[in-house]
Amino acid sequence: MKFRFLWGLTITAFCVALLLGGYAKDSSVADLVSRADAILVGSITDDVTDARGIVLTILVDRVLKGNASLGSRITVRYDFPPNYRGVRSAAKRRGLFFLASTGTGDWKLLPASAGYPTFESLYYPVPTPASPSTYPYTANTATIDKVISEFAEAAEMSDGAEGFSGLAMVGYKDSSLVAKIMIRFSQSTSANLRAWGLGRMIARGDSSALFQALKELDVLAKSPWGSNFVSCFSAFRGTDPAAIRELGRITDGSTSSSDLRRFATLSLRAVHTKEALPFLVRLLDSPDWDIRGNALHGINSFVVGLPVESPGVNMDAAIDAVLNPGHHKPISSWAAAQILGLDATEEASRYIRFGLFSDPAEEARYIEFWKGWWQRYSIRLPQ
Repeated sequence: MKFRFLWGLTITAFCVALLLGGYAKDSSVADLVSRADAILVGSITDDVTDARGIVLTILVDRVLKGNASLGSRITVRYDFPPNYRGVRSAAKRRGLFFLASTGTGDWKLLPASAGYPTFESLYYPVPTPASPSTYPYTANTATIDKVISEFAEAAEMSDGAEGFSGLAMVGYKDSSLVAKIMIRFSQSTSANLRAWGLGRMIARGDSSALFQALKELDVLAKSPWGSNFVSCFSAFRGTDPAAIRELGRITDGSTSSSDLRRFATLSLRAVHTKEALPFLVRLLDSPDWDIRGNALHGINSFVVGLPVESPGVNMDAAIDAVLNPGHHKPISSWAAAQILGLDATEEASRYIRFGLFSDPAEEARYIEFWKGWWQRYSIRLPQ
């Protein structure tokens, strides 16, 4: 079953993937930490290019994993992938590098991005030779937390110019430190850091972050990271009724930007709560084809009782379990039957549909039905 392309806007990492180097695909930081034999912060002091790749000389500032010596210089090789499109020389700058041993005493670079990256996306820039002071760590600190601390320190020192690309590749499940950093960012005097922290918290379903973000929406949306911040309104999966009503007011408001309305609609579609229904029904009148489609999807999902659309939930399987003729659930078990009554649900069952409408007349017929159905049965909805 094929669904609207906006289904793919479920947020993994940050709320919009940060692609480094154009055609690059970012690697999970947890995966890099696991694969690397050495992780260090250092400065590129020299580079030599040959037909296959580049050899870097790195002056080591500090070691997060492995046995490299502070103040030493090590050589690291990186072989360009096929069809490599980036530059073939390295800027003399400081960064955080993930290295793998060749087994013969040499090192090769584990790129932070795969595919066809530019060279600068192969490691994470770090602004200072000093160890993090805001996010200090010791030799006994877990390696993933050392790396996260470096990213967070870089973000604070550079006001988001550096560090965010690494933090985007770290999930809450990777370390409890992520949540602490986002809370700190959300309380920062920097609009960039607040936008980042609140955005990640919204994407985690934090109602208090949603309320705070709406109070300073204009400021945060205009920050350099404003588009990413606004996109996080598509990833809210909390079921707090007050938060759902706030998202609904965004979709109702003529002063909200079109992007914000579209992103809020995605969250309303995904939570499948009774509080979302009045707003989804009003969105059936939207001139935007995607918004109408997502509104229909959300209403249908509520009626049949689908789970909240969140990472790790197989929505295809959930829909199949309800509607597949071979093992579908009886209509009496649907969520709408428990809330609005069996008669309302039996009537609705004839118009359950997930997917695209190729015929505008057919879409209009479904929309007319659901608007009428809501008029007939909304009075039964518990307050």
